[in-house]
Amino acid sequence: MDLRLSFDNAVSYRSESQIARVVTERWASDNLYCPNCIENLLHCLPYTKTKDFDCSRCEAQYQLKSQTKVISGSLMGAEYNTTLMSILAGCHPSMMIMRYAGEAKLVTDIQVIHRSYITESCLIPRTPLSGTARRAGWQGCLFSLDNIPKSAKIDIVSSGIVAPRSAVQQQWKTIQRLLTQPAVARGWTSDVLKVVDQLGQRFTLQQVYSHETELSRLHPQNLNVKPKIRQQLQVLRDVGIVEFIGNGDYIRL
Repeated sequence: MDLRLSFDNAVSYRSESQIARVVTERWASDNLYCPNCIENLLHCLPYTKTKDFDCSRCEAQYQLKSQTKVISGSLMGAEYNTTLMSILAGCHPSMMIMRYAGEAKLVTDIQVIHRSYITESCLIPRTPLSGTARRAGWQGCLFSLDNIPKSAKIDIVSSGIVAPRSAVQQQWKTIQRLLTQPAVARGWTSDVLKVVDQLGQRFTLQQVYSHETELSRLHPQNLNVKPKIRQQLQVLRDVGIVEFIGNGDYIRL
């Protein structure tokens, strides 16, 4: 993987955002691959909604987000209702987040998030545009990276170090098991996994219960949070992410 960026295809552009888009998309077309089957990615036609790349073999879909700041906090999304409907329908693409150094013309970090962990809980609606705006009433959204489990974020490149493709694929196959859950149920599973990620390799049911208030805030329509927590720990056990060792004790695999 060549981490150098080429600006040759951006000489006709003047807008910094347009230059960044064509340069990073060109780099991704030449260098990125599908974490599921390690095949090349195909760049979608201009103005394709939601996705930027398709896998040439397994037809997995990806959306590319590129920026110069550290990968954390939140990412700009598209129109809120369109994005929400794609998440609830289970058809939102996985996200590839690229960080690059413009002056050095180098890619420094790439993180990929499997689509099964992109849930309603990580979607933040923005204030609709005012009535005087050209697109009055249009409502965008943000993706909160903080509301996505740490274990759902796979590093393809970290601080300029390229991860082995086999390691990326192995991590991808593990977290992909959550697709056995219906799209509308993955929000709960993802949110409980986020709690588990904070507790270390060995944890107890009571420790997860201590986050009941936080989970209630994310899912205000559910009035039986503790039974739901137990249910989601069973889901995580069934897909091989945690192991129950008895007496309310678990191990993160």
